[in-house]
Amino acid sequence: MKAVVIQEPIAQPDLTPQELTARWQALAALPGVDEVTILTPPAYPSAAEIGALAADADALFGVWIGPDLINADFLARHPRLRYIATLGHGWEPFDTGLARAHGLTVTNTVYGAQTIAEYAFALLMEVCHHISVQNARLRVFDWADPANAGEFCKAVVPQLELYGKTVGVVGLGEIGFAFARMVAGFGVRVLGFSAHRKQDPRYDFITQVESLDELLSLSDIVSLHLPHTPETEHILNAAAFAKMKDGAILINTARGALVEEAALAAALRTGKLRAAGLDVLTEEPPRHGTPLLQAPNLTVTGHIAWLTRASRLRAIEMAVDNFAHYLRGEACSAIVQPGDLAPNTKKRGNMMQVETLLRRSIREKPASKRSARQKTSTPRDMVRMNLNENAYGMSDTVQQALRASVADNSMYQDFYAYDIRKKVADLHGLTADHILIGAGSSAVIDMLGEVFINYGDEVLYCSPTYEAFPDMVSDNGGVRVEVPLTADYRFDLAALRAAVTDKTKMVILVNPNNPTGTCLPAAEVEAFVRSLPDHVLAVVDEAYFEYVDTPGHYSLIRLVQQGYGKPLIVLRTFSKIYGLAGLRIGYAVADPALIDQLMKACQAWNVSRIATLAATVALDDQAYVEKVRAANTIERQRLYSGLRALGCTVAEPAANFLYFDTGRDAAAVSGALAGRRILIGTPNARFNRVTVGTPAENAAFLQALAEVLDALPKRAT
Repeated sequence: MKAVVIQEPIAQPDLTPQELTARWQALAALPGVDEVTILTPPAYPSAAEIGALAADADALFGVWIGPDLINADFLARHPRLRYIATLGHGWEPFDTGLARAHGLTVTNTVYGAQTIAEYAFALLMEVCHHISVQNARLRVFDWADPANAGEFCKAVVPQLELYGKTVGVVGLGEIGFAFARMVAGFGVRVLGFSAHRKQDPRYDFITQVESLDELLSLSDIVSLHLPHTPETEHILNAAAFAKMKDGAILINTARGALVEEAALAAALRTGKLRAAGLDVLTEEPPRHGTPLLQAPNLTVTGHIAWLTRASRLRAIEMAVDNFAHYLRGEACSAIVQPGDLAPNTKKRGNMMQVETLLRRSIREKPASKRSARQKTSTPRDMVRMNLNENAYGMSDTVQQALRASVADNSMYQDFYAYDIRKKVADLHGLTADHILIGAGSSAVIDMLGEVFINYGDEVLYCSPTYEAFPDMVSDNGGVRVEVPLTADYRFDLAALRAAVTDKTKMVILVNPNNPTGTCLPAAEVEAFVRSLPDHVLAVVDEAYFEYVDTPGHYSLIRLVQQGYGKPLIVLRTFSKIYGLAGLRIGYAVADPALIDQLMKACQAWNVSRIATLAATVALDDQAYVEKVRAANTIERQRLYSGLRALGCTVAEPAANFLYFDTGRDAAAVSGALAGRRILIGTPNARFNRVTVGTPAENAAFLQALAEVLDALPKRAT
């Protein structure tokens, strides 16, 4: 397969063509790509010039998508072309049926939601406060002249305070959502309108209205975040402006054709609109004398909201990753995808038809936040400090055993997994019927929901915690009852106990907690579990138990050993300190009566033969466990001290990761580090999570983070 990249000319001072070319070279490493040609024309080429540059390409990257490119003539001249990628979020309307008939996949690149939202917010700040005007005026006066004294601390243009205003966001995709999240921090009421109502709980801070007219009539500020389609063209016309509040403000960083420019110019001239901030126009670049540009109270820039160094580099990385998904036959960010273009690609069914087939709980379920349920893959050559994996891997003893056993895997494994069950039981002084083996503790969590949760059952836990638990509750029609953590980021046992009702089926405790890394004293957890009524199942997740080095800390497995008479299940995993994450094996410890019921939901042969062998050998190598625990304690303290030295707020860590607040937007921090080839977690907007790595990885992370924090603005409190 031949891939042709057309690099857009550099239009910024902090990036070179060589840097872009280096990122595009990653295409050459993808299986199935035989040739990569990277072109950098002096100016963005016309459709005809693109046709010549594309030559006999199978895949074409870096072009704007629209009818001037995707048409019958162009496709007839490029019969081999099967994939086109634009480096933009949006595109101009084109004949999608023609593309499908050609067998063409057309993709966009959703790389700059935060970047473009920031620029929209910057335009809003400019039209509200006229900072550029005030800056220019300050430089005019000779402040040593007493005659000018009265000109200082003087506003010559009225400013508008955002606090208490209503901001209407039209289009609640990734950019619209990011913009809404920014303005929400300024004490405004956020309204939203989208073609499809958003059900994800992360949109709960937005009041979603039923119509565009309703949003226009209620909003002091309207910001557009829509694609240009036949349905959205001139969505703001003279009639729409008439419905807006007198003195409203318009922001548009989406597409110029969304706005009828003559009507906007008239609204600005008459004062119907107070101001407008635009980064896009119908005709780009505009002709000299364009009437809109003569309108008063207009701030306009030349389609540069996307143009930051970080966003351009990120766009290339995402475009390469998207193509990799396509080549593997996986879902990609596609505008058009016929479905039979790459090996193993399956046609996607009509979504409305699929929804009628879904279980009610799945249909109503909020979007999952678990990494395992996202349509993403980890880029190669990255330092992975985002998934709490063991930086030192599995022991040499386990590796030797696996190499020696490769030929034995042609036969099915023991379904009952007796050997590893017996081994785990011996470790804890129990019998094999106290143990359930699963493909990681997350698989056992899924079994918990299937076996114990009825529709409407309440499940209590503190938030944030391991996202497999909220998923399990919703998958099975349960009701999530989330209790905030304490001020020091620990499970609030008193608040959890107070929340228990007759409807409570299960209470979950994750200790140490993920993502915060904090750990409660075992005696407090035991007292809490003993206080629960008989109808409540206590689930204690101890995935990171082996990393805890607090003297006297013990496992709640002790209660099972003592024959505790109430419902209790304790979860463990081999993914963490044993370094077997990729083999997927974990276990539950409980009374045999509970284990027997869980077995009813156990997938047939759910744990591979090689995984059970690795776990059996790993349990015998406790010296390696001690070695990893000791190294982790040293490096965890190093990261803790380093983060605090950088001014971060850090939760007290007890596992192999740290939960920290840099004072910057967490997604921006993780994104900037990803640009430096270091991956960390982003549990929420405030906090990041970093896995304890090797000494070299930890040093590189702290150095990179210091550079990132110097470059990023502090988050508004």
